[in-house]
Formats: sequence, structure tokens, C-alpha cells
Amino acid sequence: MKKQFHIFISISLCLTCFAYAEDVPEVQNTKKRVNAPVFKKLYKGVNVDTANPENGVWFKVQHDPGHFKAAADAGFESVRVFMPYHSSIASNEAQIQDALKHNLAIIVCMWGSYSWSSMNASEDAKQIADRWRELAKLWKKYPSDLIFEVLNEPAGIGFKKEKGHKKAMELYNAAVQAIRDVDPDRPILMGCPGWNDSILLDPYVTEEYLSYSFEGGKGFYEDPNIGVSIHFYTPKHKDGVNFAMWTQSLKGHDWKPSILKQITHAARWR
Repeated sequence: MKKQFHIFISISLCLTCFAYAEDVPEVQNTKKRVNAPVFKKLYKGVNVDTANPENGVWFKVQHDPGHFKAAADAGFESVRVFMPYHSSIASNEAQIQDALKHNLAIIVCMWGSYSWSSMNASEDAKQIADRWRELAKLWKKYPSDLIFEVLNEPAGIGFKKEKGHKKAMELYNAAVQAIRDVDPDRPILMGCPGWNDSILLDPYVTEEYLSYSFEGGKGFYEDPNIGVSIHFYTPKHKDGVNFAMWTQSLKGHDWKPSILKQITHAARWR
């Protein structure tokens, strides 16, 4: 029997989508559990897609502590930042401290290496596991308002189609195991294969692919400190802008069926 998982809708319009999600049919035969309280702070969250002085995912606006102050002043309770695999630990830690100063939860999301999709599965799994193990040790001192998101959108670094989906799950599992070996209670977000597509929750985000264990045999279904992130790239506006980046008006109902479809995938998986 599957237990209920916390699902983080990773777009800046998450409040609208959570409100609309109330129409999802009730899932039967599920066992509720008490998830980490910090996940509720993600309901009011914003993606702060900036770069650090040393590097970023692309050339972008540089991080400034004032960004987090502005987010807190606007009523947000959490922020999400990207952490490239080779990024500076010191700069990433400064972002963590800046967020916590403003009582914001912070999701640190790893942007993986493009080389992983062409490497032997055991090699890339070792690289991501070693990095997260290092970070879990260094950052164990921080409260649960620090959330580790182990990998952003596997398809973005080359993990595509069924073979890529399975290989991406090996990376997820290795990373979570490394974190749990060091910090059994650290809140973790993981995505789905592809572009964090909710339709791929089943069969991939299950114990079949997530075999990690901790604290004497607990596993994925017994872990109250892990949540799942799904992303939206449909519907698209007539100008080609996808929903995740949409700046168009949300008046009317044309956009709702596509969003409900994605949320329903997640609700059925739970």
C-alpha cells in the first residue's frame, strides 16, 4: 500500500495550481502519514534563478541578499536556487545563510553534469552520491528549512527515453542513499525522469527504482522527509511560451484542463 507523499509543484504560480488541485478525485486505499512540516512552506515559494560569482547554470543576474529580503517582504515562505554540480560550496552556503536570515526555507537544487548521460551508470551515480554526501556532512548543522533537491530535470542533461529514465533513477537513488547515510532527517526533494513529468511518477518513482534504506530498514515509503517535484510545460500560449514560464493572464478556463491532467497523474500515483 502506498503512503501519501508530499508533491511540490515547482512553478512560481503554485498557489493557483494548489487551489485548483482541490478538484482532483479522492484517492482511495491510501495511508496518511505525517510529512516534514517544512514542506508546507513550499506552498508559498518562488524560484530565484540567479547565478553566483564563480558560475551559474547560464550567464544570469548575480545573487544578491536583497533578492531574498524582497521575497520575504512579498509574503513568500521559501525560495529555490540552482547549484551546478561544480559550483562553489562557499557561495551556495552563503545563499543558505541569506535565506535563513529572512526566515525562508531554501531548496538547493543540483544542476547535474552533462557528461553523466554518456558515462557508465556506476560512474555518474558515484559522482552525484559523493557530492551529496559531502554536502550532507557540511550542512548537517542547518535546520530543516534547508531542503536538498537532488537533481533538476534529467532530460535537460541528456537522460531521455526509457533507457535514460532508468539511468536517471539510479542517480536519484544513489544521491538519496548518500544523504540518508549522513543525515536521516534532512528534507529532500526528488523529481521524476524526463522534465520532472508527472506521467512518469508511475512506474519510476517507486520502491522498484528507489531501493535506498536507512535507520534499520526504513525505505522510500517510510521516509516522511522526502517529497517529489513535478514541473509543468503544458499548456503553451499561442506565442509559444509554456505554462511554467507563463506571464499571460490566467482569466478564463482554457489553461485548466492541461494542469488538472498533470495533477491527476500525481494524485493517482500517491
